[in-house]
Amino acid sequence: MKLAMPPRHGKALLLWISGLCLVCGVSALGWYFYTQAVAHIFQRREALQFDVPAAEQLRGQQRNCRFRKATRGESIGRIDIASLGLSVVVLEGDDPRTLRLGAGLVPGTARPGQAGNIAIAAHRDSFFRPLRDIRQGDLIQFTTNRGSDTYAVEWVKVVNPGDTQVLAATREPTLTLITCYPFNYIGPAPERFVVRAKEIAAGQANYCRSSQD
Repeated sequence: MKLAMPPRHGKALLLWISGLCLVCGVSALGWYFYTQAVAHIFQRREALQFDVPAAEQLRGQQRNCRFRKATRGESIGRIDIASLGLSVVVLEGDDPRTLRLGAGLVPGTARPGQAGNIAIAAHRDSFFRPLRDIRQGDLIQFTTNRGSDTYAVEWVKVVNPGDTQVLAATREPTLTLITCYPFNYIGPAPERFVVRAKEIAAGQANYCRSSQD
């Protein structure tokens, strides 16, 4: 039995669809690399302001004590986890645009330099991807314009997206890092990966808390 050749208009349609798919694929790749480049440049530039020598930070502690609420998308600090090679600038807010550029401070949680639960979110396929290897006891540094506080990881767990208990206020200074889970999931991930750390050494932020009591 001889197969019939598709009509010319059928071939043209297939070629048009193939071309459209190619254009869409190239556009998607271009957008991905563009956003990655923008985020990388932003991170490199913004991280510099949190590399101020300790002596200079101490000289400026009087004027920097009061934490000024930043505008959405403004840089407020930097998180470093040496054991994972993770270093990311933290911005105000957790909206999609902000999370494309860095990690975001979750609205309604504690501010840097305050006692309470500071919650920070970031994408699992970019800035917080190294968290998949984090372990209890790992040290986290959170640096702001007032100094650097050190936290030690207490626990790691996976929760449902609706579990807001991890954002609840705490009496002691704590840091909560949140990202989507599983790390290798394709599409919107169904769960959340949560890291809870407790402050073990306060830098200038501790001075600010005590001086304002």
